[in-house]
Amino acid sequence: MLTTQTTSGLTEVDAVKPAVQMIKVVHQTLGQLWLEVSAKRGGVELIAQLAEEWRELCDTGPDTEPFYRPEWVSAYLRAFAPRATLLVVSVRSAGRLAGVVPLVEEWGWFNGLPVKRLRPPANVHSYRFDLVRGPQAESEAATRAVWEFLKSQPEWHLIDLPVILENGALAEIVRLAQGDGFRGELRPASWSLYLPVPLQGPAAEPWEPGRKPDFRAKLRRRVKKLAEEGPLVLRHFDQAGPDALQRFYDLEVAGWKGREGSAIACAPQTKQFYDDIAEAAERFGYLSLDFVESDGRTIAGHFGLSYRNRYFLPKAAYDEDFRGYGPGHLGVYLTLQQCQQRGLREFDFLGPWAPDEAEWTLQARCHFHAYIFQKGLYGRLLHLLHFKLGRLLRTIVGLNKAAPQCPSD
Repeated sequence: MLTTQTTSGLTEVDAVKPAVQMIKVVHQTLGQLWLEVSAKRGGVELIAQLAEEWRELCDTGPDTEPFYRPEWVSAYLRAFAPRATLLVVSVRSAGRLAGVVPLVEEWGWFNGLPVKRLRPPANVHSYRFDLVRGPQAESEAATRAVWEFLKSQPEWHLIDLPVILENGALAEIVRLAQGDGFRGELRPASWSLYLPVPLQGPAAEPWEPGRKPDFRAKLRRRVKKLAEEGPLVLRHFDQAGPDALQRFYDLEVAGWKGREGSAIACAPQTKQFYDDIAEAAERFGYLSLDFVESDGRTIAGHFGLSYRNRYFLPKAAYDEDFRGYGPGHLGVYLTLQQCQQRGLREFDFLGPWAPDEAEWTLQARCHFHAYIFQKGLYGRLLHLLHFKLGRLLRTIVGLNKAAPQCPSD
């Protein structure tokens, strides 16, 4: 049974009074669990108010993604949306933070119609996004409490949720919305490859067992051939000093990403974002800048993250003079060996499926793009235009695409 009671009177933020709902959740095995749900509107300063408790949730909750941490939201806002209006919804149980989700409130266009949209404070550089929650039964209660709050707010027309994972809290909110009669869609958008790292042992290889023998043989030949020209080593940095961070930026901009303008250093906003992330990741102990050197020359580099026994690869770069040696594969190979030594259990490539990464693994996670449309005539119209008429028009002109499928051998 779920009951709600609305109160007010919290401190104003940017002259807007936040709404507060008290939600009582009754769970058969837990007895009565009282949750307090509050929301504040403002800017990036709202993140700092919850940051310490927020990080504790990230470090102890069921989701092991670094991208949900408050420093990622702050970095995005400062670099890409400094004037955004933020709605931060938080859930407390007995005074403790049990869940939090920040959303950007904005007016925009959706299939040619004006909409008041709620969306994550995130973009392509944020990789994944979700509601942060506590463990076990409290997690389920917090997720439902956030949805009960959002559905009670009549101002929005559309909740737009890209790059969420199927087993995450926001995906569950979409399903709760559908159960409450809202039009919700959860559509596959892309696949991201990952590789379990086996325990170190005499027969263990740092790749998925069963990959193609010719790939493994070619990789060993390249390692042997390059090692004959000079020592082949992997240097690991957990600090964002110029010796490491600028070294990665320079390596990336010197290659094809620099020529096409997609390297981090090519855009001031993007560089500010990664500077902030590197500084925060160093501060909280999960920065992993890794470089492959051959006879003292850097041939490959990773802007990596090591968080909760997983290695994440947001950005990779290599020296194109060594293209014949497969420097990108060498970077992954030596980093996987290091992951074994450090006790890490997974290597996550993060980005959309790519053929080079598929040489290592076919295990993949699906990223979804989800939508929740407000009830009422306007919400039905938005849904109709996007998912019905839009699909029909794309089919007529031959541009309709099937849902992305995870490639296989």
